[in-house]
Amino acid sequence: MTARARLALFLLLPLLASAHTAAAQGGFGGGGRFNQQPLRLVPQFDKDGDGRLNAGERAAARAYL
Repeated sequence: MTARARLALFLLLPLLASAHTAAAQGGFGGGGRFNQQPLRLVPQFDKDGDGRLNAGERAAARAYL
């Protein structure tokens, strides 16, 4: 690796790392799913109390969404 390539890599790594971090946090104007609160669908739609959604309960949850 040449000195010029090492210098370019040295200068670009912080930029690439900050871009990756911002994208993972929903940055760059995306807003995205990372800033939203998770929906708690199982407690709301689990009618039989088994901790899982069966086909009918999933259908009701999808209709709600």
